[in-house]
Amino acid sequence: MRRSQTLAALLLVAILGACTSGAAPAQTPPGPSAPAAPTPPAPAAPSSTAEPVVPTAAPGTPGPVPSFAVGSFDPNILHAFPELEAQIPDEVAGIALEKFSVASSGSGQTDPALAAALAELGKTPNDLQLAGGSPASDSDRDLGIQVWRVVGVPGDRLVQTLLTFAAADPSTGTVTDTTRSGKNVVAITTDDLTQYAYPAGELVFLVNGEDPLVDATLGLLP
Repeated sequence: MRRSQTLAALLLVAILGACTSGAAPAQTPPGPSAPAAPTPPAPAAPSSTAEPVVPTAAPGTPGPVPSFAVGSFDPNILHAFPELEAQIPDEVAGIALEKFSVASSGSGQTDPALAAALAELGKTPNDLQLAGGSPASDSDRDLGIQVWRVVGVPGDRLVQTLLTFAAADPSTGTVTDTTRSGKNVVAITTDDLTQYAYPAGELVFLVNGEDPLVDATLGLLP
């Protein structure tokens, strides 16, 4: 199963991968260390380990923007904002999507850049609302959709403020204004991965995945 490690420097989701599986992102405490028996060096294998901070984005798992940790979310409440979930298509190109939405639990560590960006807007991480959608976990199709909302903040202002505060981080990659499927979007590219940010009213949609599915998704958005 392919894994899309999503994104560039905008936004979030150290919690999405964990919430999708219904488990809170937890740090496993180190167990007692036993002396390791010497073994001959094994040939190096290509690493498929997802980057830390943001969730492992399985095919279809909404992708994050690396570098922004947004604190913790209650994994027992996976439909905190049904109205946000309703903004995500039920299906794209005949592929049914699974949806969820989460609210900050008010605990956990928030990335300083994200906290600063929200403070600039007169908000805190507790004001951040998030919904996500993706194909079923057993699907091999690659599509991730996020919807961000900070009540009272226009989506385009949220995007620009976040990008401004993320610009100091080299992992932000390149940011380009472009048009896709008739929508004005911001393409955020890090390494070989691109996510498209599309502001609409108070919402910010973030879409990544296979090009045909990205185009089909953006074409369905308001």
